[in-house]
Amino acid sequence: MHHECNTGYYYSKIYSYIKPKYVTQEGTTVLYVRYNYDRTRRTLISTGYNIRPEHWDSKKKWIKRACPNYDEIDTCLIKITSKLGDILTYAKENGIDPTVEFVLLELEKNREYGLRPNRVDMFEALERYIEKRHHLFPLIKSKTTEHSANI
Repeated sequence: MHHECNTGYYYSKIYSYIKPKYVTQEGTTVLYVRYNYDRTRRTLISTGYNIRPEHWDSKKKWIKRACPNYDEIDTCLIKITSKLGDILTYAKENGIDPTVEFVLLELEKNREYGLRPNRVDMFEALERYIEKRHHLFPLIKSKTTEHSANI
């Protein structure tokens, strides 16, 4: 998962990352999510997982399916990268410069940003459309029409 933001005053990237040259005696390396604020300011956020370098896809910048606990680690990476994406979106919408320090402080707060209230449920929208125009669709019964007919 790769997230880029370019608002004119900052450019940032989020992606998973390992240090393949830093391998423990057990043959594993720490799995991070890397946040680059710009070319010189960046940070590594530990996921809490260690993986073998051979379980790393350097082109995709993601773990390979052959990695033990793939589903668990994949979910963790998605959660962290999504959270960072939410923080960057929040910063952009509120005119906040998402410095490394700001992002790390927001991560510590572990709050919800409520950034998706405008998301439309397709089925709910279709249901409302049918309700408004039920006279045009005599053969289609909506949930509400069906429910009131049974009462």
